[in-house]
Amino acid sequence: MPEFEFDVALSFAGEDRVFVERVANILRDNRVRVFYDEFEVLTLWGLDLYTFLDDVYRHKSRYAVVFASENYSRKMWTSHERRSAQARALQEKDSYLLPVRLDDSSVPGLRPTIGYIDGTARGPEAVAKLIIAKIGAPTPAPEPTEPPEDRLLGVPLTPEEKQSIISTRPRGWEYLLLAGGIWQGVQELEPKRLDHELRYARACDRYITRDGIRTFSQQAIDQFTNLVAKVMNVVRKESQDWALGAAGSPGDPTRINHLTKRFASAYEELLDWAADVRGTACPEECRRLLELIARFADEPVEKINEFARQIVAEAGRIPEHVASGTDEVLSITLELRFDGDPDLVAEFGRELDRLD
Repeated sequence: MPEFEFDVALSFAGEDRVFVERVANILRDNRVRVFYDEFEVLTLWGLDLYTFLDDVYRHKSRYAVVFASENYSRKMWTSHERRSAQARALQEKDSYLLPVRLDDSSVPGLRPTIGYIDGTARGPEAVAKLIIAKIGAPTPAPEPTEPPEDRLLGVPLTPEEKQSIISTRPRGWEYLLLAGGIWQGVQELEPKRLDHELRYARACDRYITRDGIRTFSQQAIDQFTNLVAKVMNVVRKESQDWALGAAGSPGDPTRINHLTKRFASAYEELLDWAADVRGTACPEECRRLLELIARFADEPVEKINEFARQIVAEAGRIPEHVASGTDEVLSITLELRFDGDPDLVAEFGRELDRLD
């Protein structure tokens, strides 16, 4: 196999940068040599871009991924990149040009018989994983079912460890018990999270017509809002004080265990909500809208998992701090906040208007 400077070169329109940048970052994080313009600002500065880009898409990359869209088909530079990639594809026995469709627009020169990936339906994370699999790079290792050893540091994960820490109650035991319970609850739902990441859902016993799609969408968004509020209610300060005890007061192990279970159940409801939306039967023209609705759960799911990792890492500092004998107060601050994706909201609104 010839040596290439890049494993994959990404060709896209500027209007689609938000989606493509997420793909590019995931590829780079997994040590894929990816050509993405923002990663090559210094290299591109002052060059003859016409010649340089032709060389990248025709000679320097093992694969070229084209993010096809209405914007892509009408841009001058994307047309140049596509023609260079097609010239290379004519010389290859195996697939070289890999199209990812971001809408239903046709792109000149891309035959409809070429196999493509539906980027809108799958999302940038799934597209990145497919690219990684295509180039034969090692797939990202799944999150371990236990935190790395250097993050355990006394966080109880088994029933025996929990009982021991409740019995002995060392300083900071409340936070160790809370961290272990949240970590376990989130990890037990990993199969459902992977289904969500895969955009997979079993069909549910529901059918929505095009006439009923707006009402269904509003109901689904209202349900999502309520679920997010439920997660935030579990982690609010009043809930923490109820279980862990206010400053200077001991915590209650029964309440702490109950709080961690409610956190996990709220997270599970969020995953189940997205799966139910995806599993709803509807006319084909409405399918994209349902997928966009389900993707509203992407940010909360990602941040809840990150929160679980952070709380274990932070709580794991407690035993070492206590063992040091210092009188200094160990400050632990964790934030769980959902900002929403404005681009996703805007895309959802456009798709809903299209169906009206």
